[in-house]
Amino acid sequence: MESFLLTFPAVALAELGDKTQLVVIFLAARFRKPWAVLAGLVVGAAANAGVAVAGGAVLDQLVPPGFLEWLVAAGFLAIGAWMLFGHAHDDAEPPPASGHGAFLTTLWLFFIMEMGDKTQLATVALAAGLPSAQWVFAGAALGLAAANVPALWLGHRFASRLPHALLHRLSAAVFIVIGLALMIYQVVQ
Repeated sequence: MESFLLTFPAVALAELGDKTQLVVIFLAARFRKPWAVLAGLVVGAAANAGVAVAGGAVLDQLVPPGFLEWLVAAGFLAIGAWMLFGHAHDDAEPPPASGHGAFLTTLWLFFIMEMGDKTQLATVALAAGLPSAQWVFAGAALGLAAANVPALWLGHRFASRLPHALLHRLSAAVFIVIGLALMIYQVVQ
């Protein structure tokens, strides 16, 4: 239990202000399916924590330094470009999004975005230094999820007050800005 009590706040605090929270806001606003987004967030967080606890050290040895970060940055740019140019925009409300699409989109994005992130690296370090991998896993998964619930609430709460086309363009811009920021960070590093 000590491993959980150390991991949960460490991971939750490391997640505060992270790019993931911005994306969760826009996913909640876009899909308007808060329970599906929450489920995707929790499963994505658990999958990411599992990778960190079980295979973080191995992944670190197999993947060349910086490669994963470049891949994530390119993914953000591609998603942003697709959202901006991939299909026509209008001011009409979107068709109701299925919970299935909201769940899978959130799960995938959350899992990928957290790969190589400071919270995953913290989880790898905690798993290496604490006695109970199961409690580190639980603390990391729940810490990630708990830190993103306020962002989910914010996105869902204000979704109906903003036009869909504006949300769509803002979402695309956020993805593109995050992708560019990640690439710039890799160049500067």
